[in-house]
Amino acid sequence: IIPGLGATPAAFVSYERAKQASKQPGKFGHGSLEGIAAAEAGNNAVNGATLVPLLTLGIPGDVITAVMLGAFMIFDLKPGPLLFIQHIDLVFGLFCALIMCDVALRFVGLIFIRYAQLVTRVPTSFVFPAVAILCVYGSYAINNSVFDVLTMFVFGIAGFFMLTMDMSPIPFLIAFVLAPMLEKGLRRSLVISGGDPLIFVKSPIAIIFFILTIFAIISLTKGKLKKWKE
Repeated sequence: IIPGLGATPAAFVSYERAKQASKQPGKFGHGSLEGIAAAEAGNNAVNGATLVPLLTLGIPGDVITAVMLGAFMIFDLKPGPLLFIQHIDLVFGLFCALIMCDVALRFVGLIFIRYAQLVTRVPTSFVFPAVAILCVYGSYAINNSVFDVLTMFVFGIAGFFMLTMDMSPIPFLIAFVLAPMLEKGLRRSLVISGGDPLIFVKSPIAIIFFILTIFAIISLTKGKLKKWKE
């Protein structure tokens, strides 16, 4: 329900948390069913959670809810507390649609799972070149710049060395996804406050999130130190 996260960071966070809690963390990265289930659970859980900040605060949680926010504006609907009073039928319609999608998804999955598994039988000699071509094309298509392609290769090599040194690239990927959103939010907040950085600690909600962040860092650090001692 935290605005700006989206499906990709949620999948990585769920995967990393499952790896920490697993009794067999060595299997992660080698087709572990726990890792696959955790990533998919985090990915799917975002769909409903992103509607919380959208409907209550008017802040889109990911790209999809950003498109929904644009649709609301077209029909002169303003997300926020008054939306639940003035347009309660729309809110309940969204809730019912989510429930129906969850039910339908089960039947769709049961029907197509036997055919979807055929994708895993494709030889890696075909998959890797196809992925490389798509990566090059995608990085070039954003700005039509060869520099972007070279940057992609540099970070690909960096990721390879991180894996060889047993360093998880997941925190780096999460930071890479969230950094642009963080910069926009930081600039917007400083403009509102006239350049006063104390705006980030004036709200009780912000202070609570700072405390939770510090607590999370301390608890993760203690867990890492305990593993190293063992």
